[in-house]
Amino acid sequence: MFFTNLMRVILIVIGICLTSLSCKSKKESAEFFTRGNFHFKKKEYDRAEHFFSEAIRKDPKLADAYNNRGLIYLNRGEWEKAGQDFEEAVRLDKTFTEARYNLARFYTETGRADAAEPLFKNLQARMDTSSAFHNAYGQNFVVRNYYAKGEAHFKRALEINQDNVEALTNLAYVKITNHHYDEAEQLLEKALTRSPDFVFALNNRAVLHGLQKQWDQALTLLKKAEQAEPNNLIVVNNLALFYLESGDLTEGREKVLRGEKLSEKNEYTRRNRAELLLKEGKPAEALEILR
Repeated sequence: MFFTNLMRVILIVIGICLTSLSCKSKKESAEFFTRGNFHFKKKEYDRAEHFFSEAIRKDPKLADAYNNRGLIYLNRGEWEKAGQDFEEAVRLDKTFTEARYNLARFYTETGRADAAEPLFKNLQARMDTSSAFHNAYGQNFVVRNYYAKGEAHFKRALEINQDNVEALTNLAYVKITNHHYDEAEQLLEKALTRSPDFVFALNNRAVLHGLQKQWDQALTLLKKAEQAEPNNLIVVNNLALFYLESGDLTEGREKVLRGEKLSEKNEYTRRNRAELLLKEGKPAEALEILR
């Protein structure tokens, strides 16, 4: 119950490609595109969006600009717009490796993992030496419950780059789901040695402590993760659950409310509200939420 969607941020943020201007771009849109890339790399996303949009206005067939603007929409959480831009980039240039890779990852993240599969499969020969690619493809298999295939890709990612903390964390996720807790702990230790503030490694390690009812250790890790990403719904929901399970209803209630503010309809947010009502002796209200 703790593991679903633990890879959410990884799927979107890590390894998505920003492209350079392709040679087919029209001269009049080149300056806008270049300036968009400049601001994107400085994380000035509003400015970058403006220039990418201007590049598209000047040249509606500039696939590179659609791809890069899609990344900005991802950073803002504007999922529908991001998907539309990635799809348009691929429609305009079916050989555009970075756009196809971004679209495959986007489909995996947004519940269309089956649609992502042919994209990953067609990219494999070209990207077979990329650790990030194998990590992403492994995630696609895992969300479709093909754990053995996912594990094989995570291991391949680590053969290419043993310091890939996302692959270490995702391989640990598979080990947790298969109840190989000692192996998961070792992998998470490696991930956190390389990146001590990596939120998903902190979260997954907290889950391991939670499984053993080691609430203090679990909560310490989750609070550190929350400091790094205060709006990470997975972390907030796990904090709520672990506070409730540890008997701290005051802190638990506060985190339940925080989770509801972030996403009231999320299934784990609703689960936590029901758990809180049960702890408060209101089983009928809890049952109503769970229906």
